[in-house]
Amino acid sequence: MNTEFKFESQMNFVRERNKIKYENKIMAEEDLYSQNIRKLFIYQQELELERKKQQLKRMKDMEEEEVLRKLEQIIIQEQLENEQKELEDFVENYIINKLNRSNFDLNIDRLRSEAEQLFYDRLLKQNQDEEYDRTVMNDTNKYR
Repeated sequence: MNTEFKFESQMNFVRERNKIKYENKIMAEEDLYSQNIRKLFIYQQELELERKKQQLKRMKDMEEEEVLRKLEQIIIQEQLENEQKELEDFVENYIINKLNRSNFDLNIDRLRSEAEQLFYDRLLKQNQDEEYDRTVMNDTNKYR
């Protein structure tokens, strides 16, 4: 009976030890699974943060582009206003000069039309000259 008891207690000890080993193995697997899930969660957070940074950068770029577009529009508007003022000044001076030379018997609308045509012809020639100068400069820089 004593040997039976010893055998039984040894078996219980072995069972208990195997149970502890099994529980330790299960806990190690759960820890590994938990660590992998945590790594995945951190990786997803990093991806989300990077996505948000990229989105913020795109928004800033779009804002900068919008500001640049508005500035370009303002510059164009100012150029048009300056050109319009130059045209009006030129037309007025042209009409006054013609009237002074011709004893006031000329048609104002015709003079205005002539002055506008002359102004735009000069402006076109000036633009063509500037374009020609840019082309020559580009060619010169290209072949250096």
